[in-house]
Amino acid sequence: MVDSTTAHSSTSKKTAAKATKAVKSSRKTSDTKKSDTVYYTSTYEDQLFDIVAGNNRYRPSWDESEKHPVWAVPNDKTEQFERHTHFQLGRVIRIK
Repeated sequence: MVDSTTAHSSTSKKTAAKATKAVKSSRKTSDTKKSDTVYYTSTYEDQLFDIVAGNNRYRPSWDESEKHPVWAVPNDKTEQFERHTHFQLGRVIRIK
């Protein structure tokens, strides 16, 4: 006879792992336009966070390694974005 509690908990762990991976990878590196300036965090991050600069909210996506949030900011908004505290303190840096 098969112990149903063991089989069920194993299935639940696999399902939970897949769900966690799906949530984490729901925002991947976005397609950036040539007219965009790209920024990323200088350290590894556990979760994505938005940056509000002026009247604009910038939502990041993950880089290929899913360790750094990446923001694509239109070139005409870079000056405003670079006035944000995270950029001023070096948490967010320009890469392109």
